[in-house]
Amino acid sequence: MKLGQRVASIRSTGKYVQDNDTRRQQLEDMGFLWRLRAPSRDSAMNGITFDQVFEALQMYKEQIQPEGKINVPSNFVVPNADPWPESTRGMPLGKKIPVIRSKTYLKANPGAADRLAKLGFEFDGKAAANDQRYQKVYDALKRYKELNGDLFVPQPYVVPDGDNGWPENLWGLRLGARVNAIRSQGTFVRTNPDRKVELDELGFEWDPPADGKKRGRKKKEENEVLQGPAPPGILEGGLQGSAGAESGTEPYGDALFPFPDQKNKPLVWGFEDDDEEEAQQTAMDEFRVERDLNTTLETAIAVAKSVGIVRGVE
Repeated sequence: MKLGQRVASIRSTGKYVQDNDTRRQQLEDMGFLWRLRAPSRDSAMNGITFDQVFEALQMYKEQIQPEGKINVPSNFVVPNADPWPESTRGMPLGKKIPVIRSKTYLKANPGAADRLAKLGFEFDGKAAANDQRYQKVYDALKRYKELNGDLFVPQPYVVPDGDNGWPENLWGLRLGARVNAIRSQGTFVRTNPDRKVELDELGFEWDPPADGKKRGRKKKEENEVLQGPAPPGILEGGLQGSAGAESGTEPYGDALFPFPDQKNKPLVWGFEDDDEEEAQQTAMDEFRVERDLNTTLETAIAVAKSVGIVRGVE
């Protein structure tokens, strides 16, 4: 017999008992449940007591989050090692936090709310989620500064996936977009002045670079080379350019183009010279060989014949 289906029919349609009060009374006397009860919050704890949770949270605060409100990530599992109490090891603490925050759970455990409040537990789930997102951005900014020397994060910047130079939990974070949101909308800091102070201390740039250029990409030694005078080798062996290049006030300058007759003139490329065509024609005229009339006619006839303009002319 498919008992489950029969029970479901009794509950949903009143089958067997709709017109039979005797049968209904018999089922009730047996403890028949006419409606399924929703699982209680405590059942989601799988036998984990509040004292175990409290011990785990105490150690979490001591070992991982000594400052601020306790905010446990959803994927956190109590390590199976010292100094964590043996009764808490292996507990999926992060997954139990939503249950612990519920009014049903706190009501079923008298005194739990007061003990958690004294410990610094975050009861507001939305605030806790916001704290986690902010912490992720803050950690990413801190690492970006370590790698690049500043916090001029380009708007399209995304933390590269698979880059061992970054913590794995930050891979794929659209850091540039987060920075733009903080600047333009006050995300994370609009209602939390402490975060703004924290970002100021980190060196957060509240305005993008005035020149719009990407920053934080050149190493210190590369900047020194680009901003310093031309390397000595370029100024030796007759490769001096303009006076600025010789004095080192302008890197490289005309020293890259060591034309002897151009020392005191600015270089001009051929296609920028309006008189270039005329100069070429003058050079051709200087080397033109004079021809007599017969030679000129013979040449013209040969050209005309080659292109099919005239035929039979000898």
